Amino acid sequence: MKKIVYTILVALLLVACSKDDTGSGTGGGGESGGVTEVTPVTSDLTVNLTTDKACYRPGESVSFTADALPAGAKIRYRTMDKVVSEQAAAGTTWTWTAPATDYTGYLVDVYRTKENGTEVILGTIAVDVSSDWTRFPRYGFVATFDASKKVDGVIEKEMAFLNRCHINGVQFQDWHNKHHWPLGGTREHLDEVYKDIANREVYTEVVKKYISTQHSLGMKSMFYNLCFGALDDAVSDGVKENGTYSRTRDAWIRIRMTCPPVGKVISSCSIPPIRNGRHILPRETMMFMPIWTLTVIR
Repeated sequence: MKKIVYTILVALLLVACSKDDTGSGTGGGGESGGVTEVTPVTSDLTVNLTTDKACYRPGESVSFTADALPAGAKIRYRTMDKVVSEQAAAGTTWTWTAPATDYTGYLVDVYRTKENGTEVILGTIAVDVSSDWTRFPRYGFVATFDASKKVDGVIEKEMAFLNRCHINGVQFQDWHNKHHWPLGGTREHLDEVYKDIANREVYTEVVKKYISTQHSLGMKSMFYNLCFGALDDAVSDGVKENGTYSRTRDAWIRIRMTCPPVGKVISSCSIPPIRNGRHILPRETMMFMPIWTLTVIR
């Protein structure tokens, strides 16, 4: 009896694994949705590609640069497994209009086709099309603002590398004069050079150039500062003992943090107003927002 059962099972397996010469069923190609044609692909990554920005708005023009392109090269734009468009390469620089779809990433291939039909990928680069950079944030940072950064091309080269890495948000680390007085000087009279907390020189023109270069590449510039940081000369700079600012009241907004369980004010600090009437809280404050109550005192 066991031999009969085993024989039937083997026969069923052979039938299930046999090739369907008619092409019917859900496992084949054609109308069933399977793969009907496979293009062999190989790579020879010899072409370096760059774009003029780290991210783009929908419908914005994207500028590409290649260090070299062989004759017969083609350019393909795709998202996931969908080819959006394709064109023949006509030079080492060209433009492409980003599609209207927001929050979408695209892969740009530069390739050529061999006589046997094999595609050879020569270079690739990504394009982020997002109207709001915080949807897909990619952080970088800068931390040195001394005289060496005043040399022509130094900052541009650094930011070109961050741009190639698609960094769209850059934090300025240890750029400030004092935690309780970030600017070197005042808004009306900025110091040409000042010292950071580590006694290193910070040149105002270097900070400004970093900001302008980053903005030209579609990046956002963010400053770092301690939410509750103050040096030992804070009182002489106008900081009250309770942690709020006095003589800078009109130029600053004061933030008070309250512990919800007991309703006790545990600390307070001040942050400078940002352009267009918007205010950016230091990152430490944002980290505590789900736990503590923040009160803006105008």
